[in-house]
Parts: sequence; C-alpha cells; structure tokens
Amino acid sequence: MKLTKYIMAWIMLLLNSQGYAEMKPPKIIQNSPSYHYILFDMDTVLERKYQGFQDIENEVPVNPQTTYHAFSITKTFTAVAVMQLVEKELIHLDDPIDSHIHSYHFSKPITIRQLLCHQSGLANPIPMKWIHLKEDGQDFNFSSFADSVIMHYLSNTTEPGSKYKYSNLNYLVLGRLIEYITGAEYTEYIDQHIIRKLELENIMGFEAAEGTYAVGYHKNNYLQKMILSLVLDKPKYLYTVNDEFLGFKPFKVNGSSYGGLVCTPDGLMEYARSLMKKDSPLLKPETLTAMFTEQKTSHGKASSMSLGWFTGSLQDIDYLHHSGGGGGYYAELRIYPDLGLGSVVMLNHSGMMDLRILDSMDESLLASLKNR
Repeated sequence: MKLTKYIMAWIMLLLNSQGYAEMKPPKIIQNSPSYHYILFDMDTVLERKYQGFQDIENEVPVNPQTTYHAFSITKTFTAVAVMQLVEKELIHLDDPIDSHIHSYHFSKPITIRQLLCHQSGLANPIPMKWIHLKEDGQDFNFSSFADSVIMHYLSNTTEPGSKYKYSNLNYLVLGRLIEYITGAEYTEYIDQHIIRKLELENIMGFEAAEGTYAVGYHKNNYLQKMILSLVLDKPKYLYTVNDEFLGFKPFKVNGSSYGGLVCTPDGLMEYARSLMKKDSPLLKPETLTAMFTEQKTSHGKASSMSLGWFTGSLQDIDYLHHSGGGGGYYAELRIYPDLGLGSVVMLNHSGMMDLRILDSMDESLLASLKNR
C-alpha cells in the first residue's frame, strides 16, 4: 500500500537526514532580508533553517523568537473559531448570514459555509489600504471598520455557491459573526479560545512585541514605489532603508479576522500540530474532518478549498495549506495529514500572492519518501 511505503520511507529518512542539509531555499527566500523555515512531525522539529536580519539597519539577526506578520493565515484561525461555534450548535454552516447579523442585507443570500470557502460572490477590495500604524492602534475599532467596509459591498458579484472567488470580505463578515454570537471582540475570542488554549500567548497574538518584531521590507525601485503609491500612503507607512529596500513602519492590519495575526513560526507549528491530533484541544475529530473537506460549487465542481484551508498535492501527497502575504511580509503553513507532517516558512519581504514556496522547500523530503 502507498501508505505503508510512506511509513517505511519515513523511518529510513529519520535514520538518514542528509537530504535536509542539502536543501537550498528558493530564490525569493534567498533575496529576503530574513526567513525561518521549519519541517516538523507531531513531536519533533525535523528541520529548522533561519538566516538573515530581522532588522537590517541595526543588524539584528533573525532568531527563533522573531515574530512576523502571518497575514491571511489568520483566516484559518477564524475558520477554527467558527467551527467551534458550530460544535456548540450556536450556528450552523448553512445558516444565511443575515439570520445572525440582520443589518447585512446582501443582494443574494449568503451562507456561513459559502463565506468560509470563498463562494459568497463578494468583491475583494485591495487590502493594502486597510492598515494603521501601531501607534494609532488605541483609536482603532475593528467592529466599526468591518461594518463600514461590508456595508459598501452588499451586492454579490457572482451567484453565491456558483464559483470560488477569494475575498477578504468573507472573513471580515465571519469576524463580525464571531463577535455577534459570543459577545466578545474578535481578537479577545481568538486569544482565549485558541492562542491561550494552546499556551502560545508569548509567541502569538495581534500585537507586535518590542525586540522580537521583524521589520517588513519591500524592494526599492521605481516600479515598486509606483505600485505602492496606488495602494497606500507611502510617506506615512514607509521609509527608505537603502538602495535595495524600503522599510515598513510597525503597523497593524485593520481586518483582524482576515489578516491580523503576528507570531513566530514555532507558534504556527504548534497550532498546526494541535489540528493534526486525533484528540485536538481545539475541535472534535468529526469537526476537523468537516473543516478539512474540499468544498464543491453548486455545479459540482471541485474548488481546491475546504472550510478555511486550501487543498493541494505535491508529488501525489495531499496537503492542506494557507499562505499570507502583503506589504513587508510573506508566510505559508502546510499540513500533510497522511504523513503526520507539517511545514511553515515566514519571511520579512513583501509577497502579494500564494507563491507555494513550500513546494520547493519540502520537495527533498517528499522525493525521499517516494523513491525509497
């Protein structure tokens, strides 16, 4: 059996890990001021590689305590929180969202499930305008921000359920749903029911800790500066580091529920491990299965998207995945359920799309598994 072959290869790989040492990071990683990559199983860090500077100007080297913005990986935390509410029967996946938030009168009814798997048909406004400086955080209110944005985009651009269409608005709505159902602020709920439950509060949260926060960097050239001028106030958020990089001043993401998390790679590793356990402290086995099941459209078409997680395969080995990217940072988190493995990479260099760089970071392991 294929699984038996993987198990035997895995045992042999543990006895001979030379393949890991020869792994070369892809070009985008090598060009980043710093990166941190971890390959892990349920109990062991199988490979850890980090290099570069979390702060170029002060030559502060990256270390295991360095925190990065996780951006859209936060969506998986929002999905877990929603599934926790489903377990408690406070909501149901196929409830129309306006049955819980009466002010959200979308032009066509949208369900919680459709929001989770990006089949709502809502627009996806450019999110780079949706940040504020850390120093302005005391005056920022997530709930008011979310409502003000959502109420401008109540018209579905496609029929709900008919196709996959990624939108940060889906997770703004889900963040507000969590607040409506629980009576707690979104960040407070995630902190209490996920982060503190896993005892990760020292390495994960929605605030950048002094001394551990990696400065975010962006390429300093004419084209990149022109593009940035279209999506944010450059003088307010950026400064010139040198001829190669622009630096981002410390900021927070306005849309906490779609991209606000700040953490170390170890924090994401422990979070992933908690979801790989049969006795997960976060969700029951049947709820995890439901969350990780690929969702089809109303036309029966595969979407490559489960409830909050993307699905995919590398060398015929299935995985669950989410990336997070934006100004100054990029990250990816992956789980290989059949192998009991996971991987994470975080860097302080802008990434604006799902690059799937873990394909190349993990391939030496998977090649070994297939060839033995």
